Amino acid sequence: MDGNAIIFTSNRLGLRSQASWGSQNDIFVALLNQVTFDKFNMSEEEYANYKEMEKAKKEREEKAKKEDEKKKDGDKKKDGDKKKDGDKKDGDKNDA
Repeated sequence: MDGNAIIFTSNRLGLRSQASWGSQNDIFVALLNQVTFDKFNMSEEEYANYKEMEKAKKEREEKAKKEDEKKKDGDKKKDGDKKKDGDKKDGDKNDA
């Protein structure tokens, strides 16, 4: 569970009869935060909806990141063109 839960066995509840055989060990889960607890208690339908919403959120974030990168690349190209134009002007003065 991505480090958000601790799973352990214990015999603190002692021997209990289950049908025709007894059991002494039990498995326990300790959830470490509220988000994990909420996910753990979701029904299958709720969890499927949650996963779809997370996927859509991730896609929107990736799309926004790509748009920001394109915008930054466009700004870099414009800055590079300005420097090239400035270099030509400076070069012309030095040649004369």
